[in-house]
Amino acid sequence: MVVDLTCDPSSAALPETGAPTPVWVAIGASAGGLDALQQLIIGLLPTGRQGYIVAQHMAGGVHAERLRQLLSHHSAMPVRVAADGDAPQVDEILLIPGGCHAVWQAGALHLLPPSEHYFSTPSVDALFASLAALPRGQACGIVLSGSGSDGAEGCKTLRQAGHTVLVQQPAEARFQGMPEAAMAARGAQVLSLADMTRWLQGPRLTDRPALNHPAPSASPEEEALARLLPAIAQFTQVDFGGYKVDTLLRRLAKRQRETAEPDLPRYVAWALGQPQELWLLQQRFLVSVSSFFRDRTAFEALAAAWSAQASTTPWRCWVPACATGEEAYTLAMLREAGVAAGRWSADFELLASDLNKEALAVARHACYAATALREMPVDYRDRWFLPATTQQEVWRVHEQLRSRVHFEQADLLHKVAPGPWDLISCRNLLIYLKAECQDRLIRAFHAQLKPDGLLFISPSETLGQAAMNLFVPVDMGHRIFRKVLR
Repeated sequence: MVVDLTCDPSSAALPETGAPTPVWVAIGASAGGLDALQQLIIGLLPTGRQGYIVAQHMAGGVHAERLRQLLSHHSAMPVRVAADGDAPQVDEILLIPGGCHAVWQAGALHLLPPSEHYFSTPSVDALFASLAALPRGQACGIVLSGSGSDGAEGCKTLRQAGHTVLVQQPAEARFQGMPEAAMAARGAQVLSLADMTRWLQGPRLTDRPALNHPAPSASPEEEALARLLPAIAQFTQVDFGGYKVDTLLRRLAKRQRETAEPDLPRYVAWALGQPQELWLLQQRFLVSVSSFFRDRTAFEALAAAWSAQASTTPWRCWVPACATGEEAYTLAMLREAGVAAGRWSADFELLASDLNKEALAVARHACYAATALREMPVDYRDRWFLPATTQQEVWRVHEQLRSRVHFEQADLLHKVAPGPWDLISCRNLLIYLKAECQDRLIRAFHAQLKPDGLLFISPSETLGQAAMNLFVPVDMGHRIFRKVLR
């Protein structure tokens, strides 16, 4: 059966009486959200019934004007940046500036300074929660692409108050964290951007109930994964229950293609009886990609942040999910450079852990292709590496640096390395985990850091709702955060 999202039979016969009651549509987005916003609003036309408020995570107010310009190119409605006390208008898109939160009160938006209660700015949760006070049906919350879980609690509050919540399909979103977290709100409707646009252009939202599609049944691929994961966990002792399903499905599909078995049920039946295949799937599901000085300017900013820390000995660093070791050796080189310059004590410890035995074997062997060193300063390479072949296509880490890093196998989702740590560098892992696992891990990091300890993540990641009262940004652009004492 084809569902026509532009027509709701329950409201088709309702007469138009007087001026329509406006509905305020609040849209929350973060990483990858700009593309989603542009795709959503390009099909929105003035209806005289709705106004739009956008809470896109931004590091500072200067970015709001640029966002306004970009969205204006795709919008048939005016787009403007909100000021404190602005009253949103029907058939307009109002942007909340970065560096502050916005709440709805008495028909106006009030801008508030950053709060320890809400980590991301502007907070989607804060905006949604304030709109929940509107009469039933006069608010609609939309969650688009983003990492972390901002918006999840706000969606629950909106639904409890009888309002509509729409969520971008995670498979369509560039970053699935926020959509997946928002789906936990009972009654949230998961739609493609195209269907979302058509629904917003349909009959008056106040004249119809929220979409009530049945929860989608598991796809054949999801059913196959559900059969494989317990077997993998039993054989390898690795539980992938905390990893995002879409990530695992992509890796499963790639492995199936490599076996040249087109029938998924037959592949699964075969894999369940092949211990080596289960082991290989475990390896494919683990993310073991790294490089030296990945995002070089971020490492330079991190070294600057170290200088602001209290001088303690030994200085201790933990690199969870270290993969093949490049990031851990990068940090050791930076620390050694500061020691040589007389900035820091030579007494430091560096622990690197990972679940992948094969990746750890590479890290301990410490031989790398020349391509892995391409972002590294030449003087670092000459100081800390020796050519392992006459062609210099493979380089080996100097023994002195290798002795600085201790590698161990550990399942990060079940056991964290005991602190206290001056630095925890966990980059490009959070994006692969479900929101609840991200939150649990961030809280564990906080507990193991020293009072002024630093947390270093990748540019594509955010700390989300779990970071409330836990961390403050030292350098938001480079994702460096300092622990907050509670």
